Amino acid sequence: MPKHLRHIPGKNNVYHLPVGKDINCDESMSEAQQSDAMKKLVIFIVALAILGIIIALVWYFAVELPIQQAPLLAPPDIQSSPGLI
Repeated sequence: MPKHLRHIPGKNNVYHLPVGKDINCDESMSEAQQSDAMKKLVIFIVALAILGIIIALVWYFAVELPIQQAPLLAPPDIQSSPGLI
């Protein structure tokens, strides 16, 4: 039987995986390791968010804004101007 499974007394062949503070294995992470892992995860998620903001801003200024400003730079259509015909 693997170390991480625990037998439930009184029940035939019933095992469960330890959850939360129920872990009593040598392989479990210490509190310092868990804290360090959480810090790294938070830093990774924040870095992804910042990268996403930078990519969105570059896309807006390189693609979206020129498309919005293109009609302002185009010459007016002669047929749509009243009184020229």
